[in-house]
Amino acid sequence: MKKKTKDADTPYPSIYQPPRTSLAEPRDPQDYYLHHEWQAHQGFEETSPPTFRPKNPLRVYDIVTDQVMSWTADCHTQEDADWYDKLAAALPTEPTRPSHERLTIFTEAKYQHMSAALLLRNHWRGGKSFIVYDKDKALSYPNNKGVDEEIFSEICPAMELETLEVHDYSHPTSRQGYDDRMRNVTVPEFIQAVESGRVVNALDLPDIASKPHGGRFDEKIMLQEIAWQITQKTQPSQQKWYLAASGSAYSDRHFDSDGLATTVQVLRGMKIWILAYLKDKHGMAHINPLRDLRDGEIDPNFLELVPVVLRPGMTLVMAPCTIHLVVTTQPTVAWGRQFYAASTLCETCYGIFHCFTSGRKVTNVTHAEQAHDWLRVILELVYFTLKPQLPQPIPYTLGEYHHVMPKPTTPAGIMDILHVCAVMFLGSAVFPEAYRHKRPLPPGLRERMMRGRQLAIEVGVGIISSRTYLDGQGNDIEDPCNEIFWPFIARQAHAIYCTLQDKTLAPEVPYTSALRFKAKIKTLCGEYHGFEDAYDEIKGKRCSVYGWPNFKFTVGHFRGMQSPHYVPLPPDHNGASMLEWYEGSSYPRPNKA
Repeated sequence: MKKKTKDADTPYPSIYQPPRTSLAEPRDPQDYYLHHEWQAHQGFEETSPPTFRPKNPLRVYDIVTDQVMSWTADCHTQEDADWYDKLAAALPTEPTRPSHERLTIFTEAKYQHMSAALLLRNHWRGGKSFIVYDKDKALSYPNNKGVDEEIFSEICPAMELETLEVHDYSHPTSRQGYDDRMRNVTVPEFIQAVESGRVVNALDLPDIASKPHGGRFDEKIMLQEIAWQITQKTQPSQQKWYLAASGSAYSDRHFDSDGLATTVQVLRGMKIWILAYLKDKHGMAHINPLRDLRDGEIDPNFLELVPVVLRPGMTLVMAPCTIHLVVTTQPTVAWGRQFYAASTLCETCYGIFHCFTSGRKVTNVTHAEQAHDWLRVILELVYFTLKPQLPQPIPYTLGEYHHVMPKPTTPAGIMDILHVCAVMFLGSAVFPEAYRHKRPLPPGLRERMMRGRQLAIEVGVGIISSRTYLDGQGNDIEDPCNEIFWPFIARQAHAIYCTLQDKTLAPEVPYTSALRFKAKIKTLCGEYHGFEDAYDEIKGKRCSVYGWPNFKFTVGHFRGMQSPHYVPLPPDHNGASMLEWYEGSSYPRPNKA
């Protein structure tokens, strides 16, 4: 979750070394630090205490006390005080309890007795987030404990040996944005800064010890972990971290990268987590959802703000692509992790497209490689349920896991799967690092991308060909592969091309352009004729949303994977593409379709 660099030539380490995440299998913390490349120590510069205060306090509703809470920040700069005033003006003038349409609030007892199927069906769709808490527990935590040596020795053993990447709010920002505030300091320096009243924020403390915390309420819907265990027979990597901040630290408007859902649990202190929902009817499905907002603008005419006070023991599970702002009211430590869930795969894929086309404007980090690996393994699991020798799809024989699977028997489930197929088929065409100048992708990543494309075609064609369909007027769809699958993939590609034509956006990698993307799509068209025919039909038309919002269909009866309508994958088009192929690949050199 740390802020990324703005330097176009600075390497992104995620695909060249193990990501800064912890594996489910415990590791020796000392071994981790010995083998991790850390930034050089800088330390803090001398500064005066915070002397600027906003004109107006933040007023938000606290669901634990059922009262309106008022709080005012202490800032080092007038710029930050103005930001708080801008936020105070955008918040509702009469704070009320968050509406059920935007946020579901569970007690721990109610949530523990809720099935994953019910949660996914009723409470985890359409960008809706939820909170789990116990009122007595939330009120019983002591307020005098914050950021100190005790909590750091618990969450990050041996951390005093290395440096933290910290935002120091005593520095004003310039055109470089938050990068001006980045400092590399030791843990004792960070703790001392918090105790002295300095406004600082550490956003990327790796969860090395994998210490279990109470109330990890996302585990029952974490699809990528279940998929990895079933298909790879190993424990998957996890995107986990800690946050540590002093009072008055904040994070500006953004959404989390690569369509990841986010869980945050406060361990000490207090945060105000402000969810910001677009009022546009297409929401985050629009190719440029923030088109009506200037950089950093918080305009209630376009955003519906839902502030939530998070106390120790409270857990927020935030849906993918949820715009949010975060304010820390007192020294705070929180734990978080990110995941994918079956019922929000459409929003996940929108997030991946947004990060590719405008990542430097809309989010604050990139996990593109891990996102691709997780989605590919999810398709592996779907493929496992669709083996042709079986008389029917087998989600119903996966026992306790079937309830978190995307359902290939419903229109919503099919669209969820098709969105993932689109990301996997496009492969490196929507992978930011593939556009970095003179930086070829590693062979292992290329192999995994071609496997993802192979799965996209086999799963997409398998699901679409194995059932009958009716369109919105009740007419039979005679050729679902060429009337649903390929047109859907082509629509996503064309929407991305239309997005990249907007010169005001800032792609994740600066070398990304509509021209270079179009060249990659042309390569795929030359290799897969179904995609080429569908793309030829839509190119030249203006596209403003991802997905296929105007296409309605119903799912008929199962006709089997061996029916005459089933279209097998040609042996010479098994996922390989010259976008990723290299000499020595396990895939044969692709030929033109």
